[in-house]
Amino acid sequence: MAANTPEPGSATPASSTPTPATGAVPAKSAPASSASTTGANATPAPRPATPAAKPAAPKSGGGTNGSLVLLSLLAVLLALGASAVAIYSLDQARQATSRANEAFDTAKRAGATPTKAPAAPVTGSSSKPTPTVSKGPAFVSELVRSPLKMPAAASACASVYVDIDKMTVGDSNGHEFYSSNCVGPLSLHVDRTGGAVPTTANPSPELCASQITAETTTSELIMPVINGLSFCLLTNKADAAQQSVPQRLAIVEVTGVGADNSIQLAVSTWRVPSP
Repeated sequence: MAANTPEPGSATPASSTPTPATGAVPAKSAPASSASTTGANATPAPRPATPAAKPAAPKSGGGTNGSLVLLSLLAVLLALGASAVAIYSLDQARQATSRANEAFDTAKRAGATPTKAPAAPVTGSSSKPTPTVSKGPAFVSELVRSPLKMPAAASACASVYVDIDKMTVGDSNGHEFYSSNCVGPLSLHVDRTGGAVPTTANPSPELCASQITAETTTSELIMPVINGLSFCLLTNKADAAQQSVPQRLAIVEVTGVGADNSIQLAVSTWRVPSP
């Protein structure tokens, strides 16, 4: 029983068995220290499983998640801001469209008003000729390009007279013009009228009247006899009253000149109404 090997870590055998201190104690104490060392090492063995350091991993993971959440919030805020800008832009566009429609309606109404306004002036202008005609003299047509021949003079330096009121040739009483070749080539002399002027071919009586009114000279009108010559004359008012005939406006055109100095005329006359 005493020879049984003492169990490691038991202090009782050491005290019951007297063994020299020099030999047995060191040999037994070594295993004890070894055993104690081994026991000491065995106790902390579970520590390697301390991935207690792994809880640090959640820190890094938590930071990443926090960043993602922050980015998500920023994205949401940006989206909300973009939506607000879009809504504001849409509202501005609607307001601009509304203003444009109002301006168009206003311009349309303003433009419609002037289109009606010209109608009144047009109507008024079309009615203007009526008072003008009633106020001014209306020329009453009598002869239209009636032919009249002035024969050649019976002798050198003789004259051939024309009476427009009677449409006769040869009588100096009441004549308006005559032909003569006493001085220079054959010419027409308009000397007993209320006024006379050369004019263009086929003028209107109104044009002739305005040309005569504008002519202030009262001297005798002398014109060379050439084919196509046209002139206007107003018969003498005193001579017309003496002959008991109306005063007339005449347009005379030379339509031909003979080799014997005879003259072909076309005469148109209008009766001048009393003022």
